[in-house]
Amino acid sequence: MGKLNSYRSFSEFDVFYTVGFGDYPADRGGITFSLGKQIKDEFSCGLLAGLEWYAQHDKERSFIDSNMLVPIGINVKRYFVSNPRLIPHISLDAGYSIPSQNGGFFVIPAVGLGIGNFKFQVGYSVQNFMDRTVTGSERGVLTAVQIKAGIFF
Repeated sequence: MGKLNSYRSFSEFDVFYTVGFGDYPADRGGITFSLGKQIKDEFSCGLLAGLEWYAQHDKERSFIDSNMLVPIGINVKRYFVSNPRLIPHISLDAGYSIPSQNGGFFVIPAVGLGIGNFKFQVGYSVQNFMDRTVTGSERGVLTAVQIKAGIFF
């Protein structure tokens, strides 16, 4: 049996903006914070939490209730290490956004590039949410292109 190496722990702080399209073209922005562990040189896994704001406001509910979600989930990355200062990667965020009456499951596959301690990535965001109308409410799916920039330390 081979020796297991202990790899570094890390933190990431990101800001993002998503441009919505499809049946529910809602733009949104936010921040996320991740704590993780590099499993091998090529892989890492972490827990994430954040705040997400929607550009549209439902006047029948409070601003925070209609405009804010708290995404909680995991992040898995595959690094393509070619140069220690320039590291391309693929990433997958998955989890659940609360409060549950507005939010739901989300998944965001992405491609990115780490430059030093900075990270840039572009992804495809799929977010389950509650669409509330005057006549009732129904579950919908938000699709969007997500642009994310951040730092890791």
